[in-house]
Amino acid sequence: MDNDAKDGKPRKLVLSVAALSRMRLRKLQCRLARNIIYMQTHDKEPDDWEENLSKYVAAIRDNDFIVAAVDRSEDPFIIHSGRAVDAEVLKLALQNRLDSQDDWKDVDFGQAADHDKPLPIGGGTRRQVKAKEKLQNFFARLTLGVIGGAFLVGPMWLMVLHDTKITKLVSTTVFVFAFGILMSWRLNDSFGVLSATAAYAAVLVVFVGANN
Repeated sequence: MDNDAKDGKPRKLVLSVAALSRMRLRKLQCRLARNIIYMQTHDKEPDDWEENLSKYVAAIRDNDFIVAAVDRSEDPFIIHSGRAVDAEVLKLALQNRLDSQDDWKDVDFGQAADHDKPLPIGGGTRRQVKAKEKLQNFFARLTLGVIGGAFLVGPMWLMVLHDTKITKLVSTTVFVFAFGILMSWRLNDSFGVLSATAAYAAVLVVFVGANN
């Protein structure tokens, strides 16, 4: 929970389901460690080591899935009091503690839900979720399109309006480095970053050469 309620703002309660996955991994690691030590000290196999190993491998796969889910628009492994559906879940879990403990009284539990209408589980129906993701993806592509256009049109306008060698050198250098930083932030592949930056630099070099 966010314990620092600054400027009179209500605190938020955030629960991480992913933390339970990490706890399970540690528990299974402890079991496997005991199994290995038992093998070393008793010179024989414990009965449950294969079962523990299978559970550990499955837990790692589950944890990898949980880690990958962080890139979704709404992480399903986070329960946040600021979201209406999650707020109802937290209220239900804390119904016996809200009146007895002062720690929960100033928590912001999001918008009040309409109890005459059922709350959609998981953030909405599949159609609603798909439409929301489609809109978010569109705005993401639109933003990248605008940024990409600015990186191409910006230096061209600058070099045309201020047709000097210093302007061409400085603007080309600054825009290429800025583009490389942007690609490093957006792309996960190092070779992809290098290729995109080199391609962008080549475009600017061609434009500079055409203006000479």
